[in-house]
Formats: sequence, structure tokens, C-alpha cells
Amino acid sequence: MDNSNNTKTYETPTILLQSVLGHATGSYTDEFNDGTGQMNVIKVIFKTILTQMTAKAGIKLYGEKAKQALMQEFSQLEELGVFSAKNARELTREQKGNALHAINLITKKQDGRIKGRTVADGSVQKDMYEKSQTASLTIPTDALLISLIIDAHEQRDVAVADVVAAYLKADMSDYMLLKFTGESVDIMCKMNSKCEEYVTMESGKKILYVRSLKALYG
Repeated sequence: MDNSNNTKTYETPTILLQSVLGHATGSYTDEFNDGTGQMNVIKVIFKTILTQMTAKAGIKLYGEKAKQALMQEFSQLEELGVFSAKNARELTREQKGNALHAINLITKKQDGRIKGRTVADGSVQKDMYEKSQTASLTIPTDALLISLIIDAHEQRDVAVADVVAAYLKADMSDYMLLKFTGESVDIMCKMNSKCEEYVTMESGKKILYVRSLKALYG
């Protein structure tokens, strides 16, 4: 995926095949039936992998649950002081042009919960950083499994902890602007009425420029 000119092929992940087969023999049979009694594999793959969608698509699919999920996400951003609204008249044309678009997403978790997330479209910054600088550091799967094997063999007590909104607790040292558009502007104003005075109109659309004070998913 990183090198579009690479013709090397990879085996289909076993976990995906297991999931597809599980759906084929489970309660999803009717949902993914293509009308001939055969399972529509494409639909199963999309159902299994592509669970994240835009806020607009999420609201259309999940209705009020998606709206509430977005409200919770925006409420969290407000409580943690992630953004500081900026006056559009005080920004230069270059600053406005470089502002990253804020993208609101809806995800259905495995336990059925609907979750909202606001991320920054960092595609315009792809030439500014090396990939090693933008990769999210996570433990390799084999290292995790080895650690778990050691824990089991030595009968260790194991505790699992989660840092809620970990990214949003990291201060942003760089000056980075984001812009919210459309309905998301209204939600931001509901969370913080002071944002209303910073709302501007561009090409007939509501725009709210904010400075990101904390790290944000991209």
C-alpha cells in the first residue's frame, strides 16, 4: 500500500477469512445473500473492515445515536481545552489556506456502541514529515504474544489500563489551524457559546477557524 509500483502480492489474512466464514454460517446469511442463495463476499468484507464512515453517512444510518455520539466527542474536546477559536479577520489568506479540515467520523464498535471522533485531514502535510515521525507507536503483535506467554508461564498478575483520550492530553507546540464547516460549526457553538462570535461565512458555508492546542488524530 505504501508503494503503488510494488507488484508483490500477499496472502489473504486468515482472520478475515475466518470472519467471512463465520458470517456465512451465522445470523448474517440473509443479510449478505445475493439472491441466489450464495453469500456476497464483498458485502461481508465491507461489513467486517469498513466500519468507519463520515458523520453525514453515520447520521443517515444510525440516526439520533450518531448525533449523540458526535455531541459526546465535541463535549470531550471542549472539556479538555483542545481548541481555541480564532477570528477569521485576523488570519492571513495563507493561514486560512493552510488550515486543516476537521473531519467528523462515526464508528460502530464491536460491542454495538456508536462512537464519534474528530480528526484532522493531515494529507496536505504529508510532504512536511517523514513517515517515522507520523507513525503511531504500537507494540508489535509478536512481542505482545511473547510477553503474554511469559506472564502465563510465570503465573504473573496482569492488569490492563487505558488512558482515556490519550492524544488529547498532549500539548501541541506547533501553530496549527483547523476549520470546521457546516453542521459541525453548530455543534461546536452548542458546546461553547463563545464560538458563535468567531463564525464566518465563506462561499455560503459556515466556517469556524480554531487553533489546535492539543495533539489530534490525523
